[in-house]
Amino acid sequence: MRTLDLQGNDLKSLPDNLGGLSELKYLRLRSNFLTSLPDSTTQISTLYELGGSQNFLQSIPEDIGNLVNLHSMFLYHNAITKIPDSIAKCVNLRELGLAWNELTSLPDGIGDLPELAMFFANNNKLSKIPDDLFSNAKRIQEMSFQRNGM
Repeated sequence: MRTLDLQGNDLKSLPDNLGGLSELKYLRLRSNFLTSLPDSTTQISTLYELGGSQNFLQSIPEDIGNLVNLHSMFLYHNAITKIPDSIAKCVNLRELGLAWNELTSLPDGIGDLPELAMFFANNNKLSKIPDDLFSNAKRIQEMSFQRNGM
């Protein structure tokens, strides 16, 4: 299976064996009632796009960096408070959407993502943007930090 689309199903949880979908490229989970993603999600090495907007996600799995083929991750409108440091290992990540969450800081390595072109962190609780953020991201084209109370 290449695409798993579970959008708008009022799901409260996902099966722990989700990581067994070894050929999955697109995981679409928008508009459910999910509070977390199974840790096994980070075992889907073929994953290209992760969409989990409009849920109640409180965190991103710590081993998200295992998803080295991930190009797009959209987690808008959740309750995420922290981005794991391992995200710096997602070297092919091009689009990262984290707007409308509860983020208070960004991990140091997020600015080292070599392919990152779009990063959205508006409507969070960020109090500052690190000075050297994205100094190594040569492809960055668009960033948004609006409405963070800085």
